[in-house]
Amino acid sequence: MKQTILFTFLLAFLSIQPGMGQTASIKKGVITDSIPVGSEGTESMAVFLPRDFTMEKQWPVLFIFEKEGRGRQAIGMFQEAAEKEGFILAASNNVHDSIAIARNILLTNRMIDQLTGILPVNPKRMYTGGFGTGGQLASLVPVFLPKLAGTIVCGAALPTLEVLNDKKPFYFIGIVGKRDFNYPALRKTMDELDRKKFPNHLYVFDGGNEWPPKPYLEKAFQLLTVQAMEDGIIPRDESFLRQSYDYQLIEIRQQLQQNQLLNAYSQMEDLTQAYGKLIEMDSLKDETRRLKKDSRYRAQRREEKNTFFQETLRREDYEFYLEEDIATYNYNNLGWWKFQMETLDKLEQKDSDQSRDMAARLRGYINAYIEDYIMIVSREENVDEEALLLLQMLKTITEPGDPQYYLAVISQSAKLDDYGTALFYLEELLKTGYREKEVLYNLEHTALLRITPEFNRIIAEYFKDARYEIIEE
Repeated sequence: MKQTILFTFLLAFLSIQPGMGQTASIKKGVITDSIPVGSEGTESMAVFLPRDFTMEKQWPVLFIFEKEGRGRQAIGMFQEAAEKEGFILAASNNVHDSIAIARNILLTNRMIDQLTGILPVNPKRMYTGGFGTGGQLASLVPVFLPKLAGTIVCGAALPTLEVLNDKKPFYFIGIVGKRDFNYPALRKTMDELDRKKFPNHLYVFDGGNEWPPKPYLEKAFQLLTVQAMEDGIIPRDESFLRQSYDYQLIEIRQQLQQNQLLNAYSQMEDLTQAYGKLIEMDSLKDETRRLKKDSRYRAQRREEKNTFFQETLRREDYEFYLEEDIATYNYNNLGWWKFQMETLDKLEQKDSDQSRDMAARLRGYINAYIEDYIMIVSREENVDEEALLLLQMLKTITEPGDPQYYLAVISQSAKLDDYGTALFYLEELLKTGYREKEVLYNLEHTALLRITPEFNRIIAEYFKDARYEIIEE
């Protein structure tokens, strides 16, 4: 089906006719959702165009991936940086982490073909991006679709290094919080990319498993533009290069002042790789060599290696005991898990930044690991109710501030007619300060539990009154 574009300068929007009578308007400066992909009408994408978009030139585009196929939400996190740096954004509403990678690749390819057929996209400046699980998928897509030149991955590492093809390198830009449990894996990814001669850059910010601050996304977009200049895809812009380089240097200076020498050194090496063929960098190279010999840098490097080693051992313990406990329904080991969380509490009180960061990463890791397990068990055709209950109990230990898992244990225990456990977790929940009375009286599977004197006695103790009268025999 022939695709056409009508560009109206007065209204500043694009009118697109993808086929079969379907039309959509793409307005500049805002996100346009539900743009049909293909002629079947079963797929769609969201698109963002910068305010200064024009049909008169070719534009770079970042295809963004979100684990639940929420295109508008995915684009929203990149929108400000894309506006500033002049990138088109697009995201499929059908790509999802629950479907096979092969199907996701096919969906992505159709989205790319659709977008390049209706907008003036530079075919050599197409990239992927995403956060978390979406970031993992974004990092894999260029492996299977070589027409994509690079990726911006936030809070995730390449799921497997074996898929990399030395003959088809792409630019990998990672952004991660130093307390994110993905940080060690992303470091390992970067080391492997270095070995395979893949261009790469790692930004580390002060945070956990969360979206990075906007400046990091802006810098990532700038690196993609710098790479395009180095490859001769777009004209060299001396003013842009100098301003971009100076912007990148700001963080290095801050890290040096804050004695974050490992991250500063990594940034120096990456900047040399990114800008070395375009501008004079002798001073930065000299500074990098001096830092490498600095005793403080060497001490931090030794401490980090030791920390990563200890972290790996703890992770292996968590994985082993979790699988054993679930396989044997070992409720007796809940005390061991409580001790592990208390150990992390102590680590977070230490003076060492490395110890505190490791504790935060380990806490994030075990919570994510249990959540994945809950999702897997819940999706089984015949749900293992006992395993699900134990996993929910574990979450009240590893993440005691989240009421949803106490509520889940109460509901699941009542479903299994274990009212003693349900009442225990009800009181434990209320001790945390939880006061959503109506939620408690409407919990699934608790119809009989809610009318018991024991349930209402606990409710009356914390809420001053209960829905049902307590009759003492």
